[in-house]
Amino acid sequence: MNRNPLARYTAEDLQKHPWLTRKFNDEIPLSAHEVMTSFSFEQSFTRVLINKYLFILKFSDFESTLFS
Repeated sequence: MNRNPLARYTAEDLQKHPWLTRKFNDEIPLSAHEVMTSFSFEQSFTRVLINKYLFILKFSDFESTLFS
């Protein structure tokens, strides 16, 4: 049992859990904390990708002006 209420499953989430529905191919629902953590990670990952892409674009522009 987790004392943090955000890390616990809600009653609605538990009703969707494969152990109770007996649909073992279904995904296990995420707790509110897991959803927030996942969203935060996705946002950070997206930000890193965009920054890398912009860096590559800047470098390619610099390279094209340098060798023109």
